[in-house]
Amino acid sequence: MPMAFGFPRQNLTKTQTKPDHADAPRRSSARRPLIGKPLGGCILALLLVSCALAGAARGALAEPMRPTAFRAVAESCAPGVAPALLNKLVAAESGFEPLAIGVNGPEPASYAPRTAQEAVRIARELMAQDKSIDMGLGQINNVNLDWLGLTPRSVFDVCRNLTAAATVLRDGFERARESGATKEDALRKALSAYNTGSFTRGVHNGYVARVLGEVSPARPSSATPGSPSLNDDSKDAQRWNVFGTSSTSGAQVFQ
Repeated sequence: MPMAFGFPRQNLTKTQTKPDHADAPRRSSARRPLIGKPLGGCILALLLVSCALAGAARGALAEPMRPTAFRAVAESCAPGVAPALLNKLVAAESGFEPLAIGVNGPEPASYAPRTAQEAVRIARELMAQDKSIDMGLGQINNVNLDWLGLTPRSVFDVCRNLTAAATVLRDGFERARESGATKEDALRKALSAYNTGSFTRGVHNGYVARVLGEVSPARPSSATPGSPSLNDDSKDAQRWNVFGTSSTSGAQVFQ
């Protein structure tokens, strides 16, 4: 795909070709540990979420999110879905790049804007050209912005993006369950629909297996050094109960 799309060449970074979505509908300080102090863990989690969201507001999240920040935001903004599942999904979708933009179609491409302002500008330009694009951590497609209550600007907010990703995933899961699928099959169908809009194409193209860890990732660059990983107590990625409710202490992955 040509580099320009009407953008100044020096302001764009074009990365590798983006697969799959053709059919779409990091450093702790040296402070004293909080262990043993009342509410220490809660305070730390709140600080992590606040820092991540503040970074998004400043347009400063041009680098992949660090594991602790991602998990804190996932637990806060998408509490109904297991962080471990969102972890794997986001790794496959964006490699934890909050400003990632993927272009679908016969000439797929990916963009890595340096600021949120640049990401918004690029997204609007591409949409004005009737391009099908995926945006942010969860690579939310532009056709889904309206029903998710998002805009080309708010979709790059890390919290709202993960909330939207969880909404799309749950919608697919519930539709699959209503069609008679077991929970395990419904999860596979939901992931397939997330990727392609179809309950089957995401299985055939390898996306579902990649997210569930059944094969080596086809996009090694998504597995960035230090990226979040599944909890050690969840070894079998095919036997997840991934959805929870706000009444639980976070949706836990368990066998």
